[in-house]
Amino acid sequence: MVRPLLGLILFVSVAAAESPQPKIRAVDPTTALTIERIYDSKDFKPDARSWTWDARRNVLWHIAKQGNDETPSLVEVTPDEGRETIVLSPDQLTPDGRQKPLSIRSFTWSSDEQFLLVFTNTKRVWRTNTRGDYWLWDRSQGIWRQLGAGAKSQSLMFATFSPDGSSVAYVATIDNATGLFVEDVASAEITPIAVSDDANIIHGTFDWVYEEELGLRRGFAFSPDSRRIAFWQLNAQGVRKQTLIDNTSERYAQTKSFAYPKVGEINSAAKIGIYDRVTGSITWAKIDGDPRQNYLAALHWPDKTCRFASDVIFVQQLNRYQNQLKLIAVDVASGLSNTLWVENSDGWILHQPSLHWHSPSDGRQPRLLWLTERRGWRQLEIIDFASDDPMSVSSRRTLTPAQFDVIELLAVDDQRGRVYFTASPDDPTRRALFQVDIDGGGWKRVSPEGRGTYAYKFSHDARWALETWSGRMTPVRQRIVRPSPYSVERTLVENELLKQELAGLSDVPLCFTRLPIATDDGSRVDLDAYIMGDVSENSGPPASKPLLVHVYGEPYGQTVTDRWGGTNDLWHRYLCENGFVVVSVDNRGTNSPRGVEFRQSIYGKVGVITPMDQAAAVRELLQRYPVLDPERVGVWGWSGGGSSTLNGLFRYPELYAAGVSVAPVSDQRDYDTIYQERYMGNLAENEEAYIEGSPITHAQNLDDPLLIIHGTGDDNVHYSSTTRLMNKLIAEGKSFQMMAYPGRTHSISEGKGTTLHLRRLMTDFLMTHLLKSTP
Repeated sequence: MVRPLLGLILFVSVAAAESPQPKIRAVDPTTALTIERIYDSKDFKPDARSWTWDARRNVLWHIAKQGNDETPSLVEVTPDEGRETIVLSPDQLTPDGRQKPLSIRSFTWSSDEQFLLVFTNTKRVWRTNTRGDYWLWDRSQGIWRQLGAGAKSQSLMFATFSPDGSSVAYVATIDNATGLFVEDVASAEITPIAVSDDANIIHGTFDWVYEEELGLRRGFAFSPDSRRIAFWQLNAQGVRKQTLIDNTSERYAQTKSFAYPKVGEINSAAKIGIYDRVTGSITWAKIDGDPRQNYLAALHWPDKTCRFASDVIFVQQLNRYQNQLKLIAVDVASGLSNTLWVENSDGWILHQPSLHWHSPSDGRQPRLLWLTERRGWRQLEIIDFASDDPMSVSSRRTLTPAQFDVIELLAVDDQRGRVYFTASPDDPTRRALFQVDIDGGGWKRVSPEGRGTYAYKFSHDARWALETWSGRMTPVRQRIVRPSPYSVERTLVENELLKQELAGLSDVPLCFTRLPIATDDGSRVDLDAYIMGDVSENSGPPASKPLLVHVYGEPYGQTVTDRWGGTNDLWHRYLCENGFVVVSVDNRGTNSPRGVEFRQSIYGKVGVITPMDQAAAVRELLQRYPVLDPERVGVWGWSGGGSSTLNGLFRYPELYAAGVSVAPVSDQRDYDTIYQERYMGNLAENEEAYIEGSPITHAQNLDDPLLIIHGTGDDNVHYSSTTRLMNKLIAEGKSFQMMAYPGRTHSISEGKGTTLHLRRLMTDFLMTHLLKSTP
């Protein structure tokens, strides 16, 4: 989703008033925090090395880059000894006939580690770089071969080894047919699996909305025995298209159209096929329900240790409004299906992108681990199947108590009968690792005590883990640890250089707190917040500091977390050094681990609950800290936060003094089906709520300086929606400022100087309207 200067500004104004000039402190630009240092230098660049566990052995893989040209090498690291071995040097990464080594976007080893698959020369598709070239390295012969003979450069997607390592499947366009192909590793023979010359028929990958809102990109998977490939087919016939206008690439404007189902409109029809590589036939899964009124949100082959591992697939089906989830078992030979269980919600249900299995060391039938919210908290369950029948379930047992949320299931230690997961039982702003024994023994914390956020990537057998820790003002540290019993083996990343740069800056206080609020609808609730800047009694006279609220506020995200905030928090810190106090509050409905009732209280009230809770939090802050000036309260946000900013300004003009809204959804009916209907329900039955929660409905109440920023190439939240809001504001005679970034997407990051320009623009606006002398 709806996700977390100086220059040309388009002023749309009826009566633009002169604004006071901001007072910016004098600084030494070589040592002090500046916008240029944050966004146009490497002073605060963290160590961004990535580490990948081997799928079969307890070793880490790392892409090392050296020199000004960042020449790559592929390095193997042993966690116990810390030994680093260069497996592929730059010379070895250079195929015959090429002058430079292959850049490595990602890589995969075959099961026997005799072949290496390298993804390189990539280009962006929507959010991420998923299209490019794939090269295959034969370890025994030391030679390279590019996959996909006959395909255009940068046209292959999601190349994946079969479990036996004999072949690679990928999505490509070959001989004018687009879809799923499989290529034999030894002979390079290419076999089409499911292809079409109709642009509306999509095989092995997804349309825009499936990718954006269900997190689906690679749309196929090999069976554990390598015989079959299960894949999605989407039919986008009839889905209305969104058109973006490119005014800068050519002398004449260019257009780009793509299927984008908006609220209430028709969706692509999805179905799942199973290709048998022996017979060459496709069996289609027989799943009940209108394919345009249900989503096939995930498919999984069982764990390879299951006796039925290659005989069945599990499919997660969500109904259109995503308040019902079915787990369906499909027999791959016949396509017949059986619904194992159904979960329902008064709000919404999220599917599980991956499944985890417990394979007991005594040889018993593997059991499925499942996360459910049906008891009011996200709990971990273990599922037993009836004898060897994967088409029916014999029992479900809960492993974690109904008193906190399991945030993510990470790994299973089969030998010890133990499951690892992240949770925040005591403080929703933190994250830590916990474990629970499958056959009893309770749960306990694994991570060291203390503040901050822990994240983990486990080795294949769960005996080792890559631990990542950071705090709101402390950059990332990475260590190799043993989770049971917990011990630190060695530190990989400490970010000492970044810490030294931060230590040289002016001290800016930061605290986490809870704000008890009473809202306009009579609700009373404590909301988590962080406060950046000094708000103590002796920090200044009453009403001497402006307050800036950073908001997201929608169900997709959470802003109040104790983890490294990167350049965004450095920018907030810069504002604090110049006199601001910066605050963020997680209102009801944000994705905080505080139980289902807290998260889903926003159902059907997106755009209503957020500004209400945020306003109540601001009032509490102003009452609690007299140093804050009630006449100088600003608000800013991006995407869903941009929408929340508009709703705050339009609904509570007496409370806010200025706002910056970046890439907002001004009318919820303009956004996509999966996201908006998940949280707002059926448009036909609930249109009044859609209208009430949309900023454009309340635009006539604008009474404060407003800066709207949007990229004209935004495929996610469309620029056309913002132009509709502009029309409404003009019709209402309202003054505002508008900056359109030509061709930029939702991140507004493409092109030389863009990010620096954007942040200068935002800084100048806020300082002009909020950083002024009090009477």
